[in-house]
Amino acid sequence: MQQYTFSEYVDMLLTLGECHGSARAAAQRYGEKFPNRNVPNYKTFLCTERRLRERGTLKRNNFERGRRRIIRNVLNEENILNLVEANATLSTRRLSVQNNMSHMTVWRIMREQQLYPYHYRQAQDILPQDKPMRRQFCQLVLDRQAEDPMFLSNIIFTNEATFTRS
Repeated sequence: MQQYTFSEYVDMLLTLGECHGSARAAAQRYGEKFPNRNVPNYKTFLCTERRLRERGTLKRNNFERGRRRIIRNVLNEENILNLVEANATLSTRRLSVQNNMSHMTVWRIMREQQLYPYHYRQAQDILPQDKPMRRQFCQLVLDRQAEDPMFLSNIIFTNEATFTRS
């Protein structure tokens, strides 16, 4: 939709008055008076006049423009946030299916609260079949420690999150 300046709206109203309220004649006259401007449709003249009469302003009402929020309301937002708080490992897609909304809506709700989906992945599993190998490794370390008392001081122990030489 075309946006006009307040000055252009005033010129439209003056032209409409000059043409004794005939919007079609005003649109034609406006084009003659202001050849370098975009000529508004005659309906724009009518809407501008009606807006000024009803609301006393030339400013357009943008309050109820666009699609209404049907899915994204306070109740649904609180429900999503409660589910995330209870189980942070749920994906946005699973949350969206559970709450009958798009996963992007779930994303937006979480981002507004500075939350991000957390995908839990177990990096290391200790399985029953690993027990003999673990026992063998422990025996190897004990044997080496018996041979060289400084053996363990030559090993750098780390976890996946940090690496330090202490």
